[in-house]
Amino acid sequence: MLYASKRELHAELARDILQVRQRELQYYTTNINNIGLQASLLAGFAFTTLASHESRDVLGWLDEIAGEDRPFIIITDFRDRLDPFMQLQVLLELFYLTSTIS
Repeated sequence: MLYASKRELHAELARDILQVRQRELQYYTTNINNIGLQASLLAGFAFTTLASHESRDVLGWLDEIAGEDRPFIIITDFRDRLDPFMQLQVLLELFYLTSTIS
């Protein structure tokens, strides 16, 4: 009788552990699905932005900053006049322009 009671307790403990593991797995699966949904939304927004991007906007803005007397723009010349966000924007735009030259 004592042995049967001991086996029953072990079986109940194993079942409880499996239920906890199942809940953990469900928790992690739900979180990963949420992260995947957010990542796909961000990727969609980024793709839409890049697909509708026109380089003329930033190039005109750079021409205004550099002035008409200089045909080529060197970022270090007017780095003091640009905040860090604008510097990043200029750098990314130049990368984009050089990647589309073919």
